[in-house]
Order: sequence, then structure tokens, then C-alpha cells
Amino acid sequence: MHIMIDLETIATSSRAAFLQFSAVPFEAKKDGEIYVDKRFNTYIGDLVGETNMDTFHWWLGQDPAAIAQLRDGIANGIPQKQACLNFLEWYNKLGKVEGVWSHGASFDIPIVQTAFERYGLKFPCPYWNHRDTRTLFWMKNFNLKTIFREGTHHNAVDDCIHQIKGVQACL
Repeated sequence: MHIMIDLETIATSSRAAFLQFSAVPFEAKKDGEIYVDKRFNTYIGDLVGETNMDTFHWWLGQDPAAIAQLRDGIANGIPQKQACLNFLEWYNKLGKVEGVWSHGASFDIPIVQTAFERYGLKFPCPYWNHRDTRTLFWMKNFNLKTIFREGTHHNAVDDCIHQIKGVQACL
């Protein structure tokens, strides 16, 4: 089993505050299963970490549906530390995880790792299991835009599913 992690953030550094944290398990093979029913998804109700105005302004230009989903989600969000603890519990129930993917080697996973460190928690995914979609897509000369997009852009669950479909198309 593999998982895809995606965050919606309010900055772009490894110390970024994030507003939504999602992970979706999947089989890393062409036409493999995507276990949407086993997904992890939470909204963060406290703004812990770095923020910047460039990212805030970027959000203002995004799809109103994505902004509304974030607004509604964070209104009932949980503290970032609790989100990290909930992820640990979810991850440990999955069984053996062979790969932890994100859309870029220097974004989602490092941000989550920094959040875990902030609370003295150990990120459960060893570095040798980290996988990067952008590198895979480049090596396969694959354009993710060739995959039909379902859901809302910049909704972390929908982004995970779309990125998984891209990975599976490359395998």
C-alpha cells in the first residue's frame, strides 16, 4: 500500500501553516485501487506555522468553491497537534506502507515533518519511503493535465486522488 499526502497551506516554506491535511491510500500500479473510503482528511482550526501574504493573495484568486470548502472546514477545524496525532493513529492502522507520495519533494512531506517535530512527535514515514510525483511525471514525460480532473482544485482530498491517478497512469 502507498499513500498520497496533500496539504493546503498559507505559506510555501517547510514551516508553513496548513489549513487542510489529507492522505489517501492506493495501490501503486496501473489501474490499482484508490481507497477513498480509508482516506485521512482534517481541517486545522489554529494557524500554527509560517504565513505569507503572497500565498494569501494567491488563495484570493482561486476557485470560490475551494475557498468556501476551506472556510467551512477550518471553522470546525481541530488544533494542528491533534491533526498530527490523528494522522499517526490513522497511519498505524494501515499496515505496511511502502511509499509515501506528494506532489513535489520539497513541499507537503517536509511541511508535515516540521509540524510533527514542532510537537515532539516522530513522523511515521521513513525518508527512504518518500516518493515524488513531479519527478516521476518528468521521467515519464507525463502531463497530469491529460487526466480528467474530478472534484475541486485545491481541495486536498481531491488533489490526492488526481495525483494518484497520474502516478498509476505512469506505472
